[in-house]
Amino acid sequence: MSVSSSMAAKLKSVPARPGVYLFKNRKGKILYIGKARRLDLRVRSHFRDFTDDARRAAMLEKVTDVEYIATQSEIEALILEANLVKQHRPRYNINLKDDKRFPFVKVTARERFPRIFLTRTVEEDGSRYFGPFTDVKDVRFGLRLLRGAFRLRSCPGAQPGRVRGRECLDYQIGICCAPCTARVTPEEYARQVQELLTCLSGRSQDVLESLGTEMEKASLEREYEKCTKLRDRVRAIESALRKQRVFALRDYDSDVLGLARHGDTAAAVVLKVREGKVLGKEVLVLEGSSGKSDAEVLYFALSQYYLNAAVIPREVLVPFSLEGDRDVVARWLSERAEGKVSVRTPMRGEGAGLKKMAEDNALLALEELRAPAGERPGKLAPEVQELQVALGLPSLPVNMEAFDISQISGSQAVASVVVFSNAKPRRSHYRRMRIKGVLGQDDFRMMREAVRRRAERLLKEEKPLPDYVLVDGGRAQVSAAVRALGDAGVTGLGVIGLAKGKEELSFSWRKGSVRLPVSSGAARLVQRMRNEAHRFAITYHRKLRKKETVRSALDEVEGVGVQKRRALLKHFGSVRALKEATVDQISAVRGVGPVLARRILRQLREGPRRETERRRSA
Repeated sequence: MSVSSSMAAKLKSVPARPGVYLFKNRKGKILYIGKARRLDLRVRSHFRDFTDDARRAAMLEKVTDVEYIATQSEIEALILEANLVKQHRPRYNINLKDDKRFPFVKVTARERFPRIFLTRTVEEDGSRYFGPFTDVKDVRFGLRLLRGAFRLRSCPGAQPGRVRGRECLDYQIGICCAPCTARVTPEEYARQVQELLTCLSGRSQDVLESLGTEMEKASLEREYEKCTKLRDRVRAIESALRKQRVFALRDYDSDVLGLARHGDTAAAVVLKVREGKVLGKEVLVLEGSSGKSDAEVLYFALSQYYLNAAVIPREVLVPFSLEGDRDVVARWLSERAEGKVSVRTPMRGEGAGLKKMAEDNALLALEELRAPAGERPGKLAPEVQELQVALGLPSLPVNMEAFDISQISGSQAVASVVVFSNAKPRRSHYRRMRIKGVLGQDDFRMMREAVRRRAERLLKEEKPLPDYVLVDGGRAQVSAAVRALGDAGVTGLGVIGLAKGKEELSFSWRKGSVRLPVSSGAARLVQRMRNEAHRFAITYHRKLRKKETVRSALDEVEGVGVQKRRALLKHFGSVRALKEATVDQISAVRGVGPVLARRILRQLREGPRRETERRRSA
């Protein structure tokens, strides 16, 4: 594209050094900020390369001035670019939507008696920061638990204590050690603070093992009072870490990023993972991403998220290559973390599964943003995400269907289908069916028929298939369901089996079984689905058996056909009411005379008794 002579002169003066460049309009307003390994090549490429991106073309038409800030390295350029974009928010840069200050957990490490509290401002004051977080409610709950477990003070100010000069209620209820009245020495208090920092840094097991060793030593030396106090501390810490999940283990093994885009909007998700367990999730909403490559959008999300992050993981997993910026980002994060940080794209194993989970969450976040205000779904239920991690599922189990069979010796066999969406039952979508193609007692063939018919119905009605199917039973039931899906022309749909008694889960896509902790949300979710399918099936089975009993009792009466049976049941409402009626009342029904009425009563009242006597004599 053509440029003015003054602009051409400015472009020639750009140095061949790393740095940041700023495009401005004639009023001096910053339109765009970028960073480069070599400023001269990068800036000139904007005006030399042809572009069919209307947004970029519109920007270049407005550019009348170029400024640059040279740096010593690419890392300095990366940091400077992130700070300048955050400060000026140029129109043609990608920008964080609703760029609020996320809360951090602050430990005032330089104070004589440090405090722990929530803050939205990160300062260079020697304090330790953990975060950022998005769910303030969960953070406050976790803080209360940890403050009580480690008995740290909550009073404001650098010096502990209140105006009245005596212990406050926190000491009386056992959640503060009262440093204000010297109930604890500075050395003992400092040790408690160090234990808290160790737990927040992801090494809670080290603290518990240290206290356990100290407790054993006190027991051997017969210091039973000290042993009791240490035992109570261990129990309090274990309880606090078990009840709260926000920052029980803060030094994650890895952060996993996912990205989803549509038009000018993008959603980036950061999953915080330690030892394969997802401890939290952050969502970044990015505006102005049209015309940018996926790598550019992901790079911006990384730079903005970690610009003020107080904790940097040792590994960052990204969904695709950052092209030439990967090494720069890795060196920058390593400097910030004061240790080596790797940035990589996992292609197989557990890392690939976590990457898929992050991408699914990003897509869900983007769909929520695009949905009309009145139709936006709520937050993803924690049981859904927990179930995916616990079972190693390749995708989120948001929509699931559970099947169950109910029958007695093959008679009145029925199947039930219950539907759960985001861990909640959708009763309007429940379905039930009679088993038609199986004679005798064969649960596997019955399950196969039920799953096949359900899949065929969904395909015929062009309705979406569930994310996973849950069947009541072990591997044999899972195999039957897989064959049924194949019969219906469905492949790749995961089937999970939950066996009764052992409560073990088996899968269609891998060998072996998994047993979930009884108290976990994932276990409760699958058990609730299995139980709901069983309840729905057995309710329908009992209803059919009741109808069959009524039909059999009246069918044995000579002279009572289909029309008279319907008339009698319609008049009296039930067999019980008919059985308690008089001959005259029954005779009042059209088509039923006194003789037939006596015959009906005799059959209903004496028939069961005769059957019982016959069985006893036999």
